Amino acid sequence: MNIFGWYEPDSKGKSYIKPVGKIPKGLPDFTAGWWLPLYNVGRQMTLSVIICLVDICESISIAKAMARINKYRLNYTQELRGLGLANLAGAMFNCYTTTGSFSRSAVNNSVGAKTPLANFVTGITIMITLLWITPVFKNMSQNVQGAIIIVGVLQLFDWPEFLYLWRINKLDWLVWNVSFLVVLFAGVEIGIGTGVGLSLLLVIYKTAFPRISQLGRLPGTTVYRSVAMYPEAEPQPGVLLLRVDAQLYFANIEGVRDYVTQAIEQRRSAGDKSGDPVRVVVLDLAPVTDIDATGIHFLDDLVDELRHEGGVALVLGNPSQRVLLSLKRAHLDRKIGRANINVHMADAVVRARAIADAKLKQETVAGV
Repeated sequence: MNIFGWYEPDSKGKSYIKPVGKIPKGLPDFTAGWWLPLYNVGRQMTLSVIICLVDICESISIAKAMARINKYRLNYTQELRGLGLANLAGAMFNCYTTTGSFSRSAVNNSVGAKTPLANFVTGITIMITLLWITPVFKNMSQNVQGAIIIVGVLQLFDWPEFLYLWRINKLDWLVWNVSFLVVLFAGVEIGIGTGVGLSLLLVIYKTAFPRISQLGRLPGTTVYRSVAMYPEAEPQPGVLLLRVDAQLYFANIEGVRDYVTQAIEQRRSAGDKSGDPVRVVVLDLAPVTDIDATGIHFLDDLVDELRHEGGVALVLGNPSQRVLLSLKRAHLDRKIGRANINVHMADAVVRARAIADAKLKQETVAGV
């Protein structure tokens, strides 16, 4: 084991390759009892919550990676139940917290493990090793341990996913890179927490600043699509068609209000294809699955603001049953006009065109 003298210390007392050293024999003692550690309860609860979150994130992350590699569907509930039972049993023996291990899972997968029986065999092998075979590993190099883990974990580096995220969504790519770098330089716990926190910030950002699209009619159809994505889509004379791709609630109301105001000003300054100013605003509410009280107040105020902006009318299209029920409870359907709330977008546009034509006639008569 020491033929080349690599384990012998040099003049500074350091050896080239460090052995594992003595590994204590035996299994952990049974430590469960009727008492509870009531000292420093606040800190213990805080640590428990942190450990639980880290364990869940780490376990689900490696489980998803294994499921993607081996082409099977992950049962998250079953995974968490297994972790809970394992931690309850392990706590009775003062064991380290049970979680999905990146390194051991990768090694298991690399040797061809396919069922939980592999973990059972691994557990029995570790138990036998702890009871009788620990002296064998006394002179084993620590480098060997590192090499086994490195070879196993290398399979988890999904470089194609890096390029895939860059092509598909730059924000997802950013979360991936930040999480990877923080895990690499600050540790798994901080890295997972950073990734989760950044993901939550992106969710908040996307809901607070929803995508709002101006719509136009595809030639020869009654289908309305974004004019930015479909250049051939035709804006309707005197009608501004908008679609809000998020629920209407307190966090994004001001952004929607500002967009509507700016869109009307742009159409007024540039003019649409017919040269008519905006006389009717149509909101396509198909993506709006829910609306809160602030959203109802927003629609109420929007009706007044549009009327103040030269008598512009508001028409709603594709409201869901939940949104429609909220409008009725607030009696806002009466203020908007029940004829101005349509199930189909095509009907909403027909209604808007009728209102715009009537306003144009009134303006023509008044001008004459």
